[in-house]
Amino acid sequence: MGRTRLLEEIGIRAQIAGAGVLRVDASASSHANGTARALAAQMLDAIPRVARECAKRCRPAIAALGGDVEARLSENTSIPLPAPASASLPPTPIGESEAKGSGTLEGWFAEVSQTKPLAIEVDNVDDADDASLGLLAAIAKLAASYPILLVVSERERREPRTAPGLATLRSDCTRVTCSHLSAAETLELVHSVFGSAPHVERLAEWLHGRTAGSPLHCV
Repeated sequence: MGRTRLLEEIGIRAQIAGAGVLRVDASASSHANGTARALAAQMLDAIPRVARECAKRCRPAIAALGGDVEARLSENTSIPLPAPASASLPPTPIGESEAKGSGTLEGWFAEVSQTKPLAIEVDNVDDADDASLGLLAAIAKLAASYPILLVVSERERREPRTAPGLATLRSDCTRVTCSHLSAAETLELVHSVFGSAPHVERLAEWLHGRTAGSPLHCV
């Protein structure tokens, strides 16, 4: 509870600090390479000059993500792109990623981050496809050496998904458990929106009773 709200706050603070913020919801891009494709498209939209300049060594891997990404990559450049070998990109082998210039997707993100620090946020990461999870696991390993913040959210399930990429993320990342807001925290949230307006205490009490302290529902 509160995972999406937490990602929103992290993204705002990262943007204010000067980072390029890439945020996707894996549940909306669960098809093959969906999350990887969404992140690549966002980077080409948000940081177009740097992303295209750093893409030279990684063009085959980027172009293989699909026509929409290839079209963004081709804008305002006369350098031809190689035709993608297939419509699907295989998962990035975990543990085989190299530093920038390696020609891999994670190498592209690492190289961009040296010019523009990156905050990469993936909501509902447990819905991501296996290839995208491989990419995220590789980025998580690179984040120790590059100016990259990777934040992913996962729902608690009775039977958690056992994909290798998810297992790597769970072991390599610092884990934070989000819970509902207390009555006092709900009041603090209401004060942050309405200040000292009349009856904020009554509104906070009503909100807490109706939402069980869910930050998303409160907002």
